Amino acid sequence: MKVVVATGIFPPDVGGPATFVPKLAAHWRSLGWTVEVVTYSDSPDGEAVSYPVHRVSRKLPMALRYWSYFCQLWKVSRGANLIFAQDPVAAGFPAWLVATLRRKRLLLKIVGDFAWEHAQVQGGYGGSLEDFQAERQLAKPFRLMRRIERFVARRADGIVVPSHYLAGVARGWGAQPTKVTVIYNGVEPILLKDHPVKVPHRIVTAGRLVPWKGIDTLIGALPKIIERVPDATLVVVGDGLDEARLKERVHLFKLGDRVEFTGRLSREEVMRTIESGGVFALLSSYEGFSHQLVEAFQSGTAVVASNAGGNPELVQDGVNGLLVGYGDAKATAEAVSRLLEDRKLAEQLAGSAAERVKEFSVENQMARMTEFCVGARDARVLIVSRDGTIADPKSRGAGRMRLYAERVGHLHVVALAKARSQKSELAPNLTVEVVDIRNPLLALTKAILAVIRGQKKYGLGLISAQDPHEAGLVAWKASYWTKTPLLIEEHGGILLGPHWREETSKNRAIYGLGRWLLSRADALRAVSQKIADDLARRFPQTPLVQVQVYTEPLTVDSKAPGNVYGYVGRFVAQKNLPLLLKSFSQVHQGDASARLLMVGGGPLESSLRQQATDLGVGAAVTWIPFSEDVAQAYAQIGTLTLSSDYEGWARIVIEAMSCGIPVIMTDVGCANEAMRDGIEGRVVPIGDQAAFVQAMKDAADPFRHQLWSVNAKLRAAGLETPAQLADRLTGFWKQIVGL
Repeated sequence: MKVVVATGIFPPDVGGPATFVPKLAAHWRSLGWTVEVVTYSDSPDGEAVSYPVHRVSRKLPMALRYWSYFCQLWKVSRGANLIFAQDPVAAGFPAWLVATLRRKRLLLKIVGDFAWEHAQVQGGYGGSLEDFQAERQLAKPFRLMRRIERFVARRADGIVVPSHYLAGVARGWGAQPTKVTVIYNGVEPILLKDHPVKVPHRIVTAGRLVPWKGIDTLIGALPKIIERVPDATLVVVGDGLDEARLKERVHLFKLGDRVEFTGRLSREEVMRTIESGGVFALLSSYEGFSHQLVEAFQSGTAVVASNAGGNPELVQDGVNGLLVGYGDAKATAEAVSRLLEDRKLAEQLAGSAAERVKEFSVENQMARMTEFCVGARDARVLIVSRDGTIADPKSRGAGRMRLYAERVGHLHVVALAKARSQKSELAPNLTVEVVDIRNPLLALTKAILAVIRGQKKYGLGLISAQDPHEAGLVAWKASYWTKTPLLIEEHGGILLGPHWREETSKNRAIYGLGRWLLSRADALRAVSQKIADDLARRFPQTPLVQVQVYTEPLTVDSKAPGNVYGYVGRFVAQKNLPLLLKSFSQVHQGDASARLLMVGGGPLESSLRQQATDLGVGAAVTWIPFSEDVAQAYAQIGTLTLSSDYEGWARIVIEAMSCGIPVIMTDVGCANEAMRDGIEGRVVPIGDQAAFVQAMKDAADPFRHQLWSVNAKLRAAGLETPAQLADRLTGFWKQIVGL
């Protein structure tokens, strides 16, 4: 995962983004992500960090400055999964342009109205933020800024804001409501070595000295406060363009000995000052999310705040503080005086406020920001499959995909199949595209382009291939081009022995490809512990999870005796059915009542029928074609026999056990995992006919058969549920993408 962060300020600058971006970048680096930062800067360098920081000098002429910023973003965004802009204008507009040209996801953080703040500071507008949204009489620079921030907000793939108030502002700009996410800022606690002496009648306010902070209202209320609390004083922490005007106001009210301007202080000094006071006041006309309020909560100082912007989301009137109207000096004087006079009330409100601080942890903010960048909810994943039935809403494959989709932000499936191309939506966050691969000359290109389109459209953070061959090749190529993490699943156990690759010349040709693709994967999934152990030995540095394929239990109980053996599945070389027939013929020589049910079909059926005849057991073998009601076939089987040379998991073993049927199987798939030797049946070495014969004879013993039958049913009932398996697999997905 590679993220480019576009910001206006970065250390040694001070301010919200300069504090937030290094924390977020460090968190992402700890997850193994690649992070690069592009920023405007007065300094050619700053403190050493573990990721590249590209600085564009603010001393450059404006046009050249913005062009240089765009060029830096263009250069570093190559191979990035997304660009995360920290404002909608100075960083946001160049980020939008690069994201559009490179077809990258653009995420945007909005912590205020960029245009309104500039208009306020530069004297271009004196009204409220709410009135500014519809104001027509603005100077051209501020109209242009307002147009740009709205333009970028409407086109961003996702917007994060620190309060519901700002979410409403973003929606007012035309941003789609579903794209706006509220994540409260995290505030690191400040641990003072020693606590200052409390001055009960001291009022403290802190922040930038700008018009909308409402400090003039507090100064105007101070004479009324002094009438009720004669020794009340005010400490103003911070600096800014409004400082001279505020000092004039202090002089006008003849409060020179009652008001102290400290200038800018360190965070620790700010906290010490707030903690020393009896009341902290924040009376701004607008706040997105006030760190100062949270720090006041931490300090144990009672709070009076304006009921503007995001303040009411933090301060509940009469519960953890008092709220007053913006600009209302009379209400401000009443609220502040009340807390200065009633210390019991002040302590009660401060205690409640301290409890709220837990909601605003940096850890919680970083985790939620990571989820926001990966997808709407947790991971966003693309699966490359060769199961065309997934497009059928009633199929088992579609059912599994729905379970996965319930646990992620979006799941997109590209199914490679010899079927008509189609697209479907199985759930609001589950989409399926079937790619027709009947034309081998075009199949690979069509499939790769389909995966790339899906990755771009849905902003997916992980590509998963359900095999290390055709699907794996398509997924790897798309992963390589889009720089998206790749997970490859191994369902077949094809590396465990020579049997699979020796079956056909095609298998021999693609065996090497499979091993090579597995070595290129960022993560692996195995469906059995045998496969997992083999992959861990071959690729020890690659993250790996073992999650089997869920098998639907059957609802019938077999009453057949142990000497009625059965096989259910395809008649193909992998299953080594000649071994089963030879073994059965030996058992039949000693037990004429023994029967074998062969349920299924496939290319080897004719030769197998002939073999049964040649072995003299043609009359004892019943051939049953596949049907929808496979449970009825299991109802006639007393012991399931599986003589395969290789298996990934072997669903028929679980199906049989759910019917209370003991199992005789070679040491493949789920042998000694779901089904255990000597407990639910017998496990014999691959290709060992003598051992297979003896195991079949053991199963015919009535007492042993009954014991194995009971154990099999209990074992099947205790296996993981679909929800548990989905939890484990999607949890691994989230681990890969850094959640």
